[in-house]
Amino acid sequence: MQRGDRDGPTVDSLILEKIDDLKSHVVRLETGLGNRVEQLSQQFVPRAEYESRHSDVRNEITKTDARVEAVKAELASRITAESAERKTLEEKLAAARRFAVSTSIAGFGSVVGLLSLILTNLPS
Repeated sequence: MQRGDRDGPTVDSLILEKIDDLKSHVVRLETGLGNRVEQLSQQFVPRAEYESRHSDVRNEITKTDARVEAVKAELASRITAESAERKTLEEKLAAARRFAVSTSIAGFGSVVGLLSLILTNLPS
């Protein structure tokens, strides 16, 4: 199956040339793959560091949740206190209105009584 040099390259030399081409292609692929693996490994955070960061974030979330709950409790306390104060003020206002109405009625009655006394005691 081999041909002579005068007829062109031999089958063995063509096969060897293809093998060399494939070897160089495999080397290029391995180099490219190695470079890509290196790039990806630089992008990823090691597991221990990730878990540490994740733990720190969870701790901050827990602290923030605790602060939110404290603010909610403080607001609820203030709302309760202000509601009680408002109720007390409304009761005092209602009592003051009742007193004002009774005083004005009593005052009007006193004025009417005084006028009738004056009118009855006037000389004719």
